[in-house]
Amino acid sequence: MRRDATTSATSTAYRRRTTLPDYASCVRCGEYTSAALRMVGGVCLCANCADTHHQHARCTICAQNAPSESHHVAGRRQSELTIPVCLDCHAILSRRQYAWDTRWRTEARPALYIVQGVLDVVCLWCTRSPVAGQCMGLLRLLGQAALLLLPYLRFDALRELTNIVPMGVTP
Repeated sequence: MRRDATTSATSTAYRRRTTLPDYASCVRCGEYTSAALRMVGGVCLCANCADTHHQHARCTICAQNAPSESHHVAGRRQSELTIPVCLDCHAILSRRQYAWDTRWRTEARPALYIVQGVLDVVCLWCTRSPVAGQCMGLLRLLGQAALLLLPYLRFDALRELTNIVPMGVTP
């Protein structure tokens, strides 16, 4: 039987779920999100604590200085848009992607999945960032503005975004 990414991810999630004890948490740091946990040598560790080969960097989501890699916000097939995150946050975001409608793996609809991916990143940031509580008013305003602007979004609008240069940066 040929294994695809869906089968592999489902099998991995099943193995983790069935081998983790109830109310599991990382014995080193206390992480308790099941997507980030694994059993290593009979000990429950999170992806960050279990890792021995990734370079450490500050996670964009949780602000920890931890093993880091790039997460494809909309999935690799949809867009090259990436964000540097720790391994724990990456595992959680990847699990959220696999809960999306299965068409994201086969249909080319980058605008839709970029929006979905950014929403997942913002939602995770709100729950894991040490400064999220201070920014809720701003996030609420941005969310309301996005909902008001959504009907005006053109399919070619994302192409225009790549031409925008951030303030203070000279092209």
